[in-house]
Amino acid sequence: DDAHHAVMVNGEATIPSMMNPGSLIRVVDELSLWSDDFWINDRGFDPDTGNFIYGNQKGVPYKMKRVASLVGVGTKQERRIDNEELAWTLGDEFRSVEQYKENMDAIGGMSTVLNAPSKSKKEA
Repeated sequence: DDAHHAVMVNGEATIPSMMNPGSLIRVVDELSLWSDDFWINDRGFDPDTGNFIYGNQKGVPYKMKRVASLVGVGTKQERRIDNEELAWTLGDEFRSVEQYKENMDAIGGMSTVLNAPSKSKKEA
């Protein structure tokens, strides 16, 4: 196994919430990194009640695939697409507006709402 695995030194940390100022979150995090995959099992809990705030409640990590690599040396590096199927995630120059909407709709959930292109005044 050529992976690197990491866990939090103390098992967890309680930190201030960035989304809800004045409250705290107990964070538990594990990471695994391979040459073409990155898994994050990041969970947050209310430190007083133990209630779940974010992450996967079943402990299943987010699984991300390498999309591109930098090849070359120094200032002569170029981006090489390693996964054409996911190239649309690299930005506007790698996708059409229609492709972005179609893929985000397929993903669904809060990501679709938070990342929706803003409508111009003409479209609104």
